[in-house]
Amino acid sequence: MSLKRRHLSVNAYKDLHGLTIGAMTGYIYFPKLMQQFTLGTVTRRDYNSLQSLYSSLLANRLDGAVDSLISINYRKKTHTIYIVLLI
Repeated sequence: MSLKRRHLSVNAYKDLHGLTIGAMTGYIYFPKLMQQFTLGTVTRRDYNSLQSLYSSLLANRLDGAVDSLISINYRKKTHTIYIVLLI
């Protein structure tokens, strides 16, 4: 997920290289994304709450965020500034 005012062109995992992505502390994501974090090609910044994660996204401290589709769809309906990038 990213913000409309800062649209990212992400079509593959390599497009994430050099970006800072917000994630929930302790969560394990898709193996290819976890590999990018492990290799250091994508910087992972962990948050203990979704509110903190989204506050950082809105403050432009993150390039994007990883979240569940349920939460993303809710935020899209209640906050039109979000767009979804699925890879």
